[in-house]
Amino acid sequence: MQLTKHILVVEDNHIASKMQKIILEGMGFEVDCAMTGEEGVDLALNKKYDLIIMDIGLPGIDGIESTIKIRMDQSGINNTLTPIIAVTANEEPLKREQCLEAGMDDVFSKPFTPETARELVARFFPEAAA
Repeated sequence: MQLTKHILVVEDNHIASKMQKIILEGMGFEVDCAMTGEEGVDLALNKKYDLIIMDIGLPGIDGIESTIKIRMDQSGINNTLTPIIAVTANEEPLKREQCLEAGMDDVFSKPFTPETARELVARFFPEAAA
C-alpha cells in the first residue's frame, strides 16, 4: 500500500502556483501552496512534507532565506531532511551556487512543466515513477 506523498509549493505568482498544483495533483500528490516565504517556512515547520518546491524571488524573505530557516530548524530534529528544490527564472551559475549553499537539493528553471514534474518524481520518488 503506497501512502500519498505531500508536496509544498512556495510560489508568489498565483497562476504559476495553480499550474504546479494542478500538475502535481494530477500525478497523485497532495499539494499545499504558500504565497510568501514566511508562509512557506511556517507550513514547512508545522507539517511533514516529502518535497518542497521553492521559488527564489519571493516577497518578504526570499526562497534562499526561507530554505535557510527551514534547514536550521530541521537540523536539530533528525538526519532526514526534506528535499527542497529551487524553481527560478534566474539561470546564472552564481544563483545556482547560492541555492545549493543554502541547503537546496537542486535548481530547476522556470517554467514548471509536466516534464519538470516527471523529473522530480523520478529523482525523489522513484517508486512512484515506475
